[in-house]
Amino acid sequence: MGKERHNVNTIAEILLQKLNDLDRLAKRIEEATKKSVPIDTTPLLEVQEEQSRILSGFQRLAKEQDKYIPKSLLYVFITLVLMLVGSLFMNYTQRNEINVLKQWKQSVTEQHQKQKR
Repeated sequence: MGKERHNVNTIAEILLQKLNDLDRLAKRIEEATKKSVPIDTTPLLEVQEEQSRILSGFQRLAKEQDKYIPKSLLYVFITLVLMLVGSLFMNYTQRNEINVLKQWKQSVTEQHQKQKR
């Protein structure tokens, strides 16, 4: 299987023919780009308006829902605050009781030491 050998003239003719084809194609492309194609954008504009209307509705709903706090969440919050206040009060009273017990212990130890002497 050997390769076919072509004549230089044949190769030149084929190249010229391909160049002419490319020139014709380039001219067709230039002519096609010069023409403006009218596009009807009214459906797109209608869809865009519908989209913006829907989005504004969602934004309005989101603002309305931000103002509302469920009652159960409010009850939980109040319960937690009351528990915190109760815990703080218990800590304060325990601290006072501990201070009283420390003073009593100190006085008892002093009395005990006086009795040993």
